[in-house]
Amino acid sequence: MSEYQFIPLTSTNLSAALSVYQANSDYFALTDEQPTLATVQADLAAGPPQFDPANKHFQLITQDGRVIGVIDLLFGYPEASSVYIGLLLIAVHNHGHGRRVLAQLSQSWHQAGFTTIHLAVLQNNSNAQRFWRAQGFYETQPATAMSAGQPVAVMSYAKQLDK
Repeated sequence: MSEYQFIPLTSTNLSAALSVYQANSDYFALTDEQPTLATVQADLAAGPPQFDPANKHFQLITQDGRVIGVIDLLFGYPEASSVYIGLLLIAVHNHGHGRRVLAQLSQSWHQAGFTTIHLAVLQNNSNAQRFWRAQGFYETQPATAMSAGQPVAVMSYAKQLDK
């Protein structure tokens, strides 16, 4: 299989991202929302206060010309040497795409000088928590995040990139 490619999400390819969102009905059931184009647009614009939008990269993940996922990345957050994964959704589960996407990106981030990956997982999303722990992430602290304009309980995770 070929490597993954990452295509910036723009107003012209939002429907491709929506199809990935719709393939993740279990995730959206946990957030009590049905994904729409407005959901994708809101995620495209979302970011922490005082975060430079130029460092946000919301992308379609493709392989061999097929869209297989979406990823939302914040470079230099929460500290300059970190990458924050705001969202990783894969359209087809249990084929190793998530693990391989993460491995490919981790290698490029390490080469670019980043030292840590951060993310947060809904506390009621046990499948995602198992996935991230299996990838070497460790829990850092419980927190609150916003989802569909409402506060939700999350668990923060981190992983040091290999030296």
